[in-house]
Amino acid sequence: MRLYIIRHGETPWNRQRKLQGHTDIPLNEFGESLARVTGQALAEVPFDLCIVSPLTRTRQTALQVLGENKRFQQRRKEAGLSDFQPVKKPYGELLREDTTGFPLFADQRIIEINFGSWEGLGCGVHNMEIPCENFQDFFRNPDLLRMPEGAETAADVKVRTADFLRELTETKGLSDKQILIACHGFAIRAMLNPFYEDPGDFWQGHPPYNCAVNILETDGEGKLQLVDRDRIYYDPKLAANFYGGKE
Repeated sequence: MRLYIIRHGETPWNRQRKLQGHTDIPLNEFGESLARVTGQALAEVPFDLCIVSPLTRTRQTALQVLGENKRFQQRRKEAGLSDFQPVKKPYGELLREDTTGFPLFADQRIIEINFGSWEGLGCGVHNMEIPCENFQDFFRNPDLLRMPEGAETAADVKVRTADFLRELTETKGLSDKQILIACHGFAIRAMLNPFYEDPGDFWQGHPPYNCAVNILETDGEGKLQLVDRDRIYYDPKLAANFYGGKE
């Protein structure tokens, strides 16, 4: 099993330094272009299925990536189809699938952290609106930050993303599959936390850039290991990120 875990492309709120969380913000035009560039870099990967979070920005990212994928396009061409049709599958909540048999699933466990009442508020140096004096602790060690009522903690996200990976690796018939997973920056860091050399460093220096790709692969004993991390296929100076890039 080989998992290509990609953060979604840029959104308007990424550019504006606003907390998104569960708020369903779509990609902007630049975010779509980042996803296409990433898809071109992964064009030769023979993806067998795709899993996204329930939010629009991850679905858009996945479809842009798949749109550049040669195996995916060949299967659609052979079937003479261009749209997706709903069908039922035994994994997760199916979003939609083209009738060539390429599945696209949504899984609630890989949705972004819920920021509660902080969602939509500015969190950058020049637009800080978070009513919390020590909010910058979120980008140092989120385990130490007291989240608002109704929000999730870092521990919450670690638990649900770990459950997602556990079920995926235990699902019969997936052991030899190549799977595209599109989700979110915090969710990715939480999911990969057990695989880092220093799990105490949650952010590993910074949040994943938009469309950064991390790869988990099973070893000879069926255990996942991190074989590539935070790879991007565009100039990092273009990345909208809390620790540099465009303002």
